[in-house]
Amino acid sequence: MLASLLSQYQDISYIIFFFGIIAEGEFIVLTAGFLASLGVLFLPLVYIMTILGVIAGDIVWYGAGYRFGDSVIRKIGLGRWRLINEERMKYIESHFNDSTAGRTLFVAKFLYGLSHITYLLSGAAKLPFKKFIKPAATSSILWSMIFVTLGFFFGHSFNLLHRYTKDFGISLTIVVILILLIEYIWKKETKGKI
Repeated sequence: MLASLLSQYQDISYIIFFFGIIAEGEFIVLTAGFLASLGVLFLPLVYIMTILGVIAGDIVWYGAGYRFGDSVIRKIGLGRWRLINEERMKYIESHFNDSTAGRTLFVAKFLYGLSHITYLLSGAAKLPFKKFIKPAATSSILWSMIFVTLGFFFGHSFNLLHRYTKDFGISLTIVVILILLIEYIWKKETKGKI
């Protein structure tokens, strides 16, 4: 039923997918890839709309951070739980203004639940847009190609595919957090011994 409805309104379905990708991402991209495998959508156009939608979503998160992030982070972060204090905010700002910012932005795209936060923080840290867009766009293109292709070839097992991609993203996120935690502890320990 959905396939026949989308094939009747194919032109508008790409626009709906574009805005859906900005809002949600993974689920919409896998669905678009699957619908392309059924012949409901044109695969090259799905790739193009996905890439544009993902990059647009990244820019929205960066822009929100750039415009509102600093005040929101300071208001919420300095509140009851003190998740982000002044020292941590200065560290975040310095991190996004050094040479590792590009790697952070690239890797964050593949970490489940962290890409939006990372892009928001990069905007709040006032990372120049030129330094933001290259790694963000590069990772978005790669991410888009992977997820549309997964949806295209494995969409018939959609629920299983969505679960596995989510589980992989969560596992990768945990590994990266553990590595960063170990690095932080190691730096703290070696700093006192020097």
